[in-house]
Amino acid sequence: GSSAVHTLDPPIPGVEKTIVCTGGATEWVKTRNSETLESSRGSTFTTMTFNAYGIAKLIGLTTARWLMLAGDSSGTSSQSPSLALSTTT
Repeated sequence: GSSAVHTLDPPIPGVEKTIVCTGGATEWVKTRNSETLESSRGSTFTTMTFNAYGIAKLIGLTTARWLMLAGDSSGTSSQSPSLALSTTT
């Protein structure tokens, strides 16, 4: 299919969320109100871009901050080339 932008609702502290992209097209996931996606890559990101099959495991740190626990094609590495973090779509 074609590329799509999905909106991620604000985090709830302590609640985990898993996002799975099945591949086939570039997919974007952006936070609804500019909540940040924090990982070992940085702490100001608001958008995830999947370029292939991938998994992102998140947990709500505060109502304005998602903490990325893992993100890749196996769900275990925070440095996957199939998942990029940015501030724009």
